[in-house]
Amino acid sequence: MLVTQAINAMGGVLKSHVQSDLEIRKFVIDSRQVRKGCCFIAFKGENADGNIYARELSEQGGLPW
Repeated sequence: MLVTQAINAMGGVLKSHVQSDLEIRKFVIDSRQVRKGCCFIAFKGENADGNIYARELSEQGGLPW
């Protein structure tokens, strides 16, 4: 699945520097599992807010593709 396909399927908008034509090989909800080709999905839970981890990944140079 391409980034643009995932965004369209979720009714979202691309708000980062990630290339829209890159292939997503795996979706993960644990930022420690992010590897090349992964798309991190951030959730806000009772004990943690995944958006914090997404921000940290971005500050480290973005998600690895």
